[in-house]
Amino acid sequence: MHFFKKKLLEGNIPLKATYLHIILLILGCLFINYVVLPFVRSCRYINWGVLGGFTTSILLGAFLHIALISYFIKKRIISIRMVLIIWGIIVLVPELIFRTLYWDATIISLPDLLNRIIMVILICCFFAVKTHKAKIVVAVISFVFILTFFWMVSLD
Repeated sequence: MHFFKKKLLEGNIPLKATYLHIILLILGCLFINYVVLPFVRSCRYINWGVLGGFTTSILLGAFLHIALISYFIKKRIISIRMVLIIWGIIVLVPELIFRTLYWDATIISLPDLLNRIIMVILICCFFAVKTHKAKIVVAVISFVFILTFFWMVSLD
């Protein structure tokens, strides 16, 4: 009987979130959004066909957010809801406030923000679904989204 109880409890591993983990997630989001991405956007020497500094920052922003969020969710450190709340407060709210104040100056980076929002939602959906078929569907949607983005960028 003890063996079955143990097996049942393994699926419901509690979250290990501490204030340190939440601070690390906040610092990771701040570092990606306000240090790495502006630096890559300003790099004039990045030019790999359609991948200039701006398009590279969009792709890099998506992958860095996927890596950061995947680490915290996969290790069961922070819940998906908490990740979305933290990301929304740390990244989305300041971006939206800044964009409403300076719409004309920030319209050029709107695809970058939309890409990050969609990728964060898709990675959270990937970890929220339980079946392998659903995970494959979310992964295919993410892949199609990235390909569509690069197709649209190459049209310019």
